[in-house]
Order: sequence, then structure tokens, then C-alpha cells
Amino acid sequence: MKLSSVVEVKDDIVDWGDEQDVTFFIRKKELKMKEKYVNFLGYDIESIKKLTLPRFELFLKHKKDYEEKILKSMPIIVTTVGKACTKSLRDRKFKRVIMDEATMVRENEAFLTTIGAEQIILVGDQKQLGPTYTFKVEGPTSLFSRLIQAGHPFDFLDTQYRMHAALMEVPNTLFYNNMIKCGYKANMAKQFAYSDSPFLFINVPKG
Repeated sequence: MKLSSVVEVKDDIVDWGDEQDVTFFIRKKELKMKEKYVNFLGYDIESIKKLTLPRFELFLKHKKDYEEKILKSMPIIVTTVGKACTKSLRDRKFKRVIMDEATMVRENEAFLTTIGAEQIILVGDQKQLGPTYTFKVEGPTSLFSRLIQAGHPFDFLDTQYRMHAALMEVPNTLFYNNMIKCGYKANMAKQFAYSDSPFLFINVPKG
């Protein structure tokens, strides 16, 4: 959301309880969304600084309650692993949780984000870099890798569309037992100076 002018949000949006005269200053919406979904997505810091401590605490409470109300009304939620580990989402039940780049997610975070799911779909590649730990981990570093090593059935996507076949050859040979197929189609407008070579090594002795 871009910075924009500030508008007043009064008690016609939310039931403020005993504080009917409270006015909070919220950033004006930029996207064409329903008014009730955008008023609390951002706020003007300077106006919040002027609130007394009781009103600031009231503001945070109403903001949290309203965010939870929005989340509960949405059938599909796209979020980060960090946010999914927070209480507002961790306590909610989901029919299905799809986790992309699952091999980059630490195992404890994967459990926290999927604890309320009826079905879990992990998407990733255990041959690539795993999650970062500040200590040495013996064995699998992610839930994805652990399930693969345990022999859990999985679907293998065998065609890549990002790189030239010559670039794919090295990782395909070293890590994938030549099981990867190349679906990349070269764009003639983006050909290198030497079109028969998909990559060049240029010697720059003096940096």
C-alpha cells in the first residue's frame, strides 16, 4: 500500500464500546476494496503517537479484533510462515494448507503452520538449499525432507522451463540422475552474442 493522504475513521466502522468519541487516523485506501476491509490495514504513526496510553491500548485491541474478524471471514488466506505461526492463524482450522518452498521452512515452523489442517500439501525440492539454523542439525532439516527420506509417496515434476538445456545439464547430472526434462524455449530476442552458447565466461583480471 502506497503512502497517501490521511482520512478519519470514526465509530461508524466498529462498535467502540464506551469510547464512542474516539477518532483514529488511518491511511486512505489505495485499492478498490470494500471499505470495511481496508480502513485498518495501515495508520498514520504521528496521530497514533498523540494518543494517551489507555486510548492507544484500546486502538490496538480494536485493530486486533478487527483483523481477526476479517481473517475469519475469508475462505482462502495467503500468508507467510511467520504470520501463520501467530495465534490468530495457528488456532484456526483449515481444510487444506499448501506450503510453497517447503524445504526452506524449519521443521518446527512447518508443524506450527499446519497444526490445524485436515490436509497438508508441501511443495519444494529437497535437492536445493534447506532452512537456516543457528546450530547443527542431525538428519532432515525440514518436514518435507523428513517425509521424503521416510519413503512417503510424492509426485515428481520432471520438466523445468527456466533454463537452457546446456545450463540444466550439470545439476541434472549431479543431483537428479538425469531425470529432469527441458521445457525451455529460447526467445530469439534474448539470444546472446554467440547464440550457440547459452552462457559465457568473461575474464576480468582486474575486477
